Amino acid sequence: MAGFMNRKSFIVSNLIVIFFLGSCNGVEKATSYPEQSTSTLPLLLTQTPTIQALCQTIPTAPTPGPDEKSIFPAIDKADHVRGPVGANVTFVEYGDFQCPGCANLAPVLLQLEEKFSKDLQVVFRQLPLYDIHDKALLAAQAAEAAGDFGKFWEMHDLLYGQFELWKSMTPELFSSWVVEQASSIGLDKAIFAEKLTSQTITSRVEKDLELGLGIGLRTTPFLLINGQMYNGPRDYSSLDQIVRLILLGKSQFNSCPKLSIDPLKQYIAFIHTEKGDITIQLFPDKAPFAVNSFIFLASKGWYDNNTFYKVIPNSIVQTGDPSGTGLGGPGYLFQIETDQSINFDSPGVVALANSGMDTNGSQFFITLTPQPDLNGMYTIIGQVISGMDVLNKLTPRNPENGITSPNGDLLISITISEK
Repeated sequence: MAGFMNRKSFIVSNLIVIFFLGSCNGVEKATSYPEQSTSTLPLLLTQTPTIQALCQTIPTAPTPGPDEKSIFPAIDKADHVRGPVGANVTFVEYGDFQCPGCANLAPVLLQLEEKFSKDLQVVFRQLPLYDIHDKALLAAQAAEAAGDFGKFWEMHDLLYGQFELWKSMTPELFSSWVVEQASSIGLDKAIFAEKLTSQTITSRVEKDLELGLGIGLRTTPFLLINGQMYNGPRDYSSLDQIVRLILLGKSQFNSCPKLSIDPLKQYIAFIHTEKGDITIQLFPDKAPFAVNSFIFLASKGWYDNNTFYKVIPNSIVQTGDPSGTGLGGPGYLFQIETDQSINFDSPGVVALANSGMDTNGSQFFITLTPQPDLNGMYTIIGQVISGMDVLNKLTPRNPENGITSPNGDLLISITISEK
C-alpha cells in the first residue's frame, strides 16, 4: 500500500525558512499510512501559532512584513519586469546569461508565466560573473541594448533559447553572432551593434553587477520569491508547487472554526465528483471537532474543484487540498479524535490525514478496502453509504512514485444535509 501522509514541517534551505501545511510524500512501505505532507516549498511562518482549545492557527505571509528590512532593492521602473502589476507571486532572478543553471531555469519560469499569467511576475536583474564566464558581460550588454528598444525580454529569451549554440563561442564570434541575431527580434543590426558596446550600456551593466556583488551575491541563478531568498529545487514541479501554495495562502483561514454542530444531530455529506456522487454518513458524536471542521470547510467552498490527487487502487483515495499539490491545508490544525467503537474494518471509511497528534487539517481519505493497520491512528469522520462504485472509477495516480501522474479527477463540491 503506497504512502499517503499529512504533516506540517519547517524546511530550512540555506537562508530561507519555508512552511507548508498538507499531505506529504510518504515513504514506500509494505504497509504505509495516510499522512499530511512535507516538501521544499513555501508559505512562510511569521508568528507563534495561536492555541485555541483543540485547534491552532498557523499565520502565514508570502512577503516580508512592513517593518522588515530587506537587503535587496525594491522593484522599480529600472527593473526588467514581465507579468501583471500587483501579481500575487513575484520571482526576482539575479542571473548570468552564460550560466548553465540560468539557462535551465529560463524555460521553467517561462512555463510558469504562461500557466499563472494572472498571478505571476518575473523580474530579471543582471549578475554577469565575467571572471568565470568569458561572454557574460557581452551577453548582459546585448540584453540591455535590446532593452533600450523595448526588446529586453525578446533578447533574454533568444540568448537562453540558443544557449547551447553560443556558449562555447569566442567572445569575438559571439559578438558578431548576437548582432546578426538582433534582426530576428526586429532590431536594426547596425544601430544595435553601436549600442552594444556604448558607454551607456557598459556602465549600466557594471553598475548592476556592483549592486549584486555589494549585496553579497556570488552565484547564479539567485532567486527571491516574494522577497524571500530561495535556494531550493528549481525544477518546474517544485516551483509550480510553490506558486500554487502561495496562492492557496490567500484562501486560508486566520482563525479556527467555532464548534457549531450538534453532536446529536444527523449530518449527511454529498460529495459531487466528475465521475458521480458519493454519499457519506458523518459521525458528529464520535469526532465532533473533525466533523465540525469538515462541514465548515464544505460550507466555505474549500473543497470545490479539488483534485483527487492520490488514488491508489485497492487502498485509498485522498483529496482536500485546493492547491492540488497534496501539501496544502486550511491555515489551522487541530487535535486528533479517535473512538474505539469505529475502525478501518471495511471499505468506505472516511478519515482525516495527519502526521501525529494535533495535526488534523482539511485533507481526508476514503478507504477502498479494509485497512486494519490504520486503527487508532486517524480521526474517522464518516462512512460511505453510497458511491463506492464512483470511488473505484477514479483515475489511479500516485504523485509519490516518481512517475508523471495523469490529471486527477475533480471533486466538484460538497453539500451537507442536517437532520
